[in-house]
Amino acid sequence: MAKKKNRIDFRRVTWILLLLCSIVALIVLKFFPFIPFRWWVFSVLVVSAILLYRLLLSTTKKRYWFSKITVFFNVFFSICMILVSCFLPYLQSNIQGIFKRVTEQSTIINVYALTSEYKSAHKDIFKDTTFYDNLLNYKDKTFLDQTNTSLEDTKSGLEAIKSQIGEIKLIEKTSAEEAASALYTNQGQALVLPEDVAKLLATNDKYKSFLKDTKVVYSFKKTEKLPEIKRRTLEDGTFSVYIAGSDTRSGKLSLKDRFDVNMIVTVNPKTHQVLITSIPRDTLIPNLALGGGKDKLTHLGVQGVNNTMKSLNNWLNMKIDNYAIVNFVTFSNIINALGGIDVNNPYRFVATNAGGYTYPKGVIHLNGNEALGYVRERYSLKDGDFGRGMHQTLVLNAIIRKVTSPSSITKFPAIMKSLSGSLLTDTDINYFYQLGTETLATDKSWEIINYRLTGTTGLFRTASLPGTPLSCVFPDSNQVSKLKQMIQDMENDKIIKDPSKKTSTKQ
Repeated sequence: MAKKKNRIDFRRVTWILLLLCSIVALIVLKFFPFIPFRWWVFSVLVVSAILLYRLLLSTTKKRYWFSKITVFFNVFFSICMILVSCFLPYLQSNIQGIFKRVTEQSTIINVYALTSEYKSAHKDIFKDTTFYDNLLNYKDKTFLDQTNTSLEDTKSGLEAIKSQIGEIKLIEKTSAEEAASALYTNQGQALVLPEDVAKLLATNDKYKSFLKDTKVVYSFKKTEKLPEIKRRTLEDGTFSVYIAGSDTRSGKLSLKDRFDVNMIVTVNPKTHQVLITSIPRDTLIPNLALGGGKDKLTHLGVQGVNNTMKSLNNWLNMKIDNYAIVNFVTFSNIINALGGIDVNNPYRFVATNAGGYTYPKGVIHLNGNEALGYVRERYSLKDGDFGRGMHQTLVLNAIIRKVTSPSSITKFPAIMKSLSGSLLTDTDINYFYQLGTETLATDKSWEIINYRLTGTTGLFRTASLPGTPLSCVFPDSNQVSKLKQMIQDMENDKIIKDPSKKTSTKQ
């Protein structure tokens, strides 16, 4: 009898374990973003019911085999509570890491010199065909720079050079094109250019081999602290985010780049409407960093994403609050994590320059690589870059639909992993926590409206590359006016109508 009295009752012990694990899980759930209060109350009621039921089974005398089953399920539910307590903080930490704010902006300023191979092939211009890879060898040479683009960055690079070799002989040119021409004609032997300006120069057909013809002699990294961004709340009303997409194959993202994807996502939390505006990358708008001169939208990013945002705000009389920069490969990774997306393709085409995929007309299912070809292709499209902009909007819509569907809940870890290291943003993730919680609490649907700016193409000497007429898009003034009005209406909490007069996408 004494042995029976001293025997441990594992049913009660495991129930106590379940009670402790449940309390911890409910506390973790209470402080997890996206969970509305009424959902948490419902969870408390469900867990309380489970605990009471398990307590009843754990204190009632039953047969030996029934006691074993009771212990098993007590342990099983305890493990479930432990998993919840561990997984939710892990998920929140991953989200915080992905949406970590960028606090610094870096710029690389390089000294470029022509290679010995190039100079040897042009001995009529260059008597000395040697390439010197040490900056000290250029102490008695003539340096070149340009005063049109990224002037402050260039000045910082020149100061860094002087700190290494002392005073230098310098010839200033008004544009990167003139400076490059002076290098090729041996007016100077070293050209000081910010790395992004050099890449921009190489987009000009006349200087498309610049990066091949030259080598970097010296590099200087300039780092600037970015100002703090004011935290938003739902009471602040409508907000807009600039979505910039870089097609760089290296996968490396930068705040200073030529952005091939240019979208503005405007969200009104009160009316539950989202306006996604797609703007062709070659659209001419005033570049505030260059005195308001007309420039390609894609070129504005060379002076930084903040310059693009300020210039768009000035052009559209709006206020873009934040940015999110992604790589095209990011889209591919997200789509694979989602198990693919479905897109209603308006016409059949073959991506001859982007993977060779064939896309039939109608609803098509795309994996990551197929979607990448879908948003990259423009040469085989009737509308060229306008058509590519539409494809990008369709894919973004499909991603939003898939991410917000209940079936994607189990795919969140994979989605978070696909975004890791693939996003630069200054958005406040806590605001999106609020937005997500409010959406779940009210159970309201979102209306997504697409608007695509178009225009006419023609040649124009842009502010950043004034030396050569470039193919540009002159935006349709009526469409721009319509866009301004829609954004203004959203900022005034008015419900806007879909300009296409088609049934809008409901979430």
